[in-house]
Amino acid sequence: MDLRTLILLIALTGCASPSVAPQDSASQAAAESAKPAELAELDRMLGTWNGVAHSTILETGEVYEVRSKRLVQWEANGQFLMERTLTSVEGGPPTSSVCIWTWDRDAFRSWRFDSHGTIHERRMHWNADRNALLMEMTSQLRGEAEPSSAKGVMRFLSETEKTYEWTRCKPGSDEPWVKIKGESTRVSP
Repeated sequence: MDLRTLILLIALTGCASPSVAPQDSASQAAAESAKPAELAELDRMLGTWNGVAHSTILETGEVYEVRSKRLVQWEANGQFLMERTLTSVEGGPPTSSVCIWTWDRDAFRSWRFDSHGTIHERRMHWNADRNALLMEMTSQLRGEAEPSSAKGVMRFLSETEKTYEWTRCKPGSDEPWVKIKGESTRVSP
């Protein structure tokens, strides 16, 4: 089973199966002690977050407001960060998504699966000087022949505030298409 299939399986099952017995505390402690130290950087993302962003279509100048609510918690003995999001774009139906984050050798990685069938894959590096995650993303939208790419940064201003900026390119191209700027506030730990 490849990593992408495993991540999708975890997302769809919520990391739990009724046929699997819970781990005893010694097994759980051993699993958590094997957790890569780098994952501690993601603790700052835990909790419930409310966000608002503005997406600008660069060709037309049209701006859309995007609102989101995210619940972020550790799963699978702290090996994966699970983010469940409900997003509403001005004038459109809500979108739900599941995103799984982890550390993989030399970078943070995440996979987001949304209710439109879109799959986003990100590689991220922590920059302590900027208190930020620097991100590169590839998205494969259902029905599109070519994936699109994006680059962005998520800055942590405090324990309860973060900002983010993305530039998404047209599918199959390096030409900038959409600029996204937003902020989120943690409303509960």
